[in-house]
Amino acid sequence: RFDLPIWLSARAERNLEVMVATFREKKTTVFLLVIFALVLSFATVSNQVNHLTYRFVKDHQDHEHTNVMNGVAGNPWQYRILADYMLEPYINFFAEFDQPKPVAFISFRFLQNFFIFIAAFYYYKKLGFSNFVSFLGIGIFAWMVSQSVYHSDLAFSTYFDVLFYLLGGLLLLNDRYYALLSLMLLAVFNRETIGMLIVLLPVYVFFEQKPKEKIKEAAITFVGMSVIYLVVFFGLRQYFGEQVFIAAYDGFKPGKQFLYKNVVNLLSWQRIAMTVGIIPFLALLAYPNWNKALRIFFWTIVPVWGVVHFTAALVAETRLFLVPLVLVFIPAALTGLYSNVGQREN
Repeated sequence: RFDLPIWLSARAERNLEVMVATFREKKTTVFLLVIFALVLSFATVSNQVNHLTYRFVKDHQDHEHTNVMNGVAGNPWQYRILADYMLEPYINFFAEFDQPKPVAFISFRFLQNFFIFIAAFYYYKKLGFSNFVSFLGIGIFAWMVSQSVYHSDLAFSTYFDVLFYLLGGLLLLNDRYYALLSLMLLAVFNRETIGMLIVLLPVYVFFEQKPKEKIKEAAITFVGMSVIYLVVFFGLRQYFGEQVFIAAYDGFKPGKQFLYKNVVNLLSWQRIAMTVGIIPFLALLAYPNWNKALRIFFWTIVPVWGVVHFTAALVAETRLFLVPLVLVFIPAALTGLYSNVGQREN
């Protein structure tokens, strides 16, 4: 009980108690989230570095970074410049270290994962899950991240892609469409796959049946995002010039050849099974309980994402599927958990 003056009503006292309790709960949640995000980031990044080896990070990662900065990294890597250009001043911050570049590379990846776990938690919360289940969600995702390091370097652009899609999902769910323009201006310098977010905006607004003022805002944002994407996409290719295409399968061309190679390659299915486990199956079993937003995200992103990566990438590199996993399949599986225990929050 609070020792309040006599003139303060009992109702006001109760309201104040609720406010204080809510504030304390939020402080506890933020504290736990920061601790969990730090632990999961340390676990996933140390696992990735151990898999690659420190020598690989020191030599090969530096070589790849230098190629991008010199404009000779090849297609598509030369057109994914955001992380490398951010790393230049970041490396200078560690100039006093004996080996500043590997320290910068590893700590940069650590920060990427830290913010990914933070964003994922709040994305799950926005979808209606409790703190406990949202924490469970980022724990599941951390396992997937730790299993998706096959045939990769530190892959900065891939993890930025995950972060940008989570932020985009949060902005959509909060109806903050204009903010997507700033996100797109940053994300398109990172990876061309962010283009699916442009498609997701009108589909989400249409099926969620937003009011007129929001439809107008979404239309303006859609045009703006499209212009930004096209200008930067073609501008980068004009600025850096034509680059040698680097294929995941040597001697194969994207399309039917890649699709065939991915499908018949046992390693593809082994790595996919190790990364995703049974989460997609549980998610699909819970489909009747998905909310509208999850269904929109699924049908807009997942089929296209799967076709593009099976026909143009090495699917054994399962980090390429982290976006649909964190954005759709994990929360969809968590929905199945809620529907079975009857604890879904309103």
